[in-house]
Amino acid sequence: MWLVYGFFAVLAGPVVIEFCGYWWHRLGEHGGRLGRSVVAKHYRHHEKDYPFNNFNPGEKQYRKAGSWSWYVLGALIIAFLFVLLPRPYSFVAIISGILYAKFVMSYLHGKFHISTELEKSAWFRGRRRLHEIHHWGPYNYGISFFVMDRIFGTYRTNFPKAKEPNFPNSNESTH
Repeated sequence: MWLVYGFFAVLAGPVVIEFCGYWWHRLGEHGGRLGRSVVAKHYRHHEKDYPFNNFNPGEKQYRKAGSWSWYVLGALIIAFLFVLLPRPYSFVAIISGILYAKFVMSYLHGKFHISTELEKSAWFRGRRRLHEIHHWGPYNYGISFFVMDRIFGTYRTNFPKAKEPNFPNSNESTH
């Protein structure tokens, strides 16, 4: 039985990361619920470093936005899993979540914005396209995977006809 619980603990980390990351990205970084400084850093990522009309400038190195908020989210998720699950399983879920966040989500997101060997993969190009659509409007908040967008109604596979406001609770023109 412990093996079954262990398996679900391994899955729990990435699932919690996807769920919380979606809402953090949507409500916090775009919706302004975490304050203006969080929105400003993310706005810089969207409109200055990787704007919709120059999403992949052909660089070899990804320019990080320098947002501290994801570390806060990570600490909250660790605390949540530590309290929610029995100790051995909480450690498994925490480790799997950290590995997933760092070596899957962050890795892929960085690669979406630079020239990479991954471009040979149709699967990667499909994920990149969904992320590009996110830079065009308030869709596809799922950073690297878009399951939560499907669940919560923000999934989109086609580009909007024109750039749409991506930061609805802020005046985009004042940043």
